[in-house]
Amino acid sequence: MPTQRMITATFAGKSAEFVEAQFASWRVEAEPAEIHQFCQRVRQNALSLVIVYYSEWIDRWSSGYHVPGPN
Repeated sequence: MPTQRMITATFAGKSAEFVEAQFASWRVEAEPAEIHQFCQRVRQNALSLVIVYYSEWIDRWSSGYHVPGPN
């Protein structure tokens, strides 16, 4: 059974504008390696002031086929 790591984050200031632009570019052409790197950076900077909300959890029941992302 697959295991998924889910992250929810809310950004503030210029960082929010950057994240919005980055997601818009991924809608045109998704780059799995860049998305993975972005998620790693969010996890590493979860205590940063620009991240005003951060939540991470493990889902052991959802199928990996329904959640986008590498692997």
